Amino acid sequence: MRTSTVAVVAGELEVAGFTVELDCWDWGAGDNFILKMNAALAEGQTLALFSTAYFDAGRFTTEEWSAVLAARDKLIPLRIDEAVATPMLRALLAPSLVGLDEEEARRVLLDAVAGPRRPDGKPPGLRPARPVVNPHHSRI
Repeated sequence: MRTSTVAVVAGELEVAGFTVELDCWDWGAGDNFILKMNAALAEGQTLALFSTAYFDAGRFTTEEWSAVLAARDKLIPLRIDEAVATPMLRALLAPSLVGLDEEEARRVLLDAVAGPRRPDGKPPGLRPARPVVNPHHSRI
């Protein structure tokens, strides 16, 4: 994964008020990578930036998403290039940031992390139901 893309996404999330743990920002020399990864996975949601680098077998990302799915936690995927997800992850709805301008990419990112929301109030264009009048029924 290009660190610049990861850092931009992490920065956008922090500006929006989310807490982000990023290995290149938060883990230092002498830290135990496996323990840090385990602690981070236990703390909160995991955002997976689907890319050619993310699916590289030499990275720890396979262990990352495997642990999330094994715990039946939610993995939040976002596509940052045209890489094809591994078979186990293809069923996940993965919004794409590919080709979006900065503002639209920010909206897609924040919507993905916030999760689905229903609109406030009644949907536009619907009218209140009218009472049904049964001509065969009379009130006494």
